Amino acid sequence: MAPKYVGTAFGFSNTLTSTESVSKWNLVFHVVAGLQVVGILIFITFATSEPQAWATIDEDNDEEEENDRKDVPHQLRA
Repeated sequence: MAPKYVGTAFGFSNTLTSTESVSKWNLVFHVVAGLQVVGILIFITFATSEPQAWATIDEDNDEEEENDRKDVPHQLRA
């Protein structure tokens, strides 16, 4: 797990495990299920199968980036 989110996940897990009754777990289940349904509806409404501009590979841009990298010292290249 990413260290940035461990504290948040740990806090949620401690909060959820402190609920001991079945009715509270039932509430947790319904809240999570409702959030999933909202996420699905948003995805169905706005998702497309067309590639986004940020996801395409631009061949000309790759050549420019390679030329730009020639100016960077070898130690700094990724």
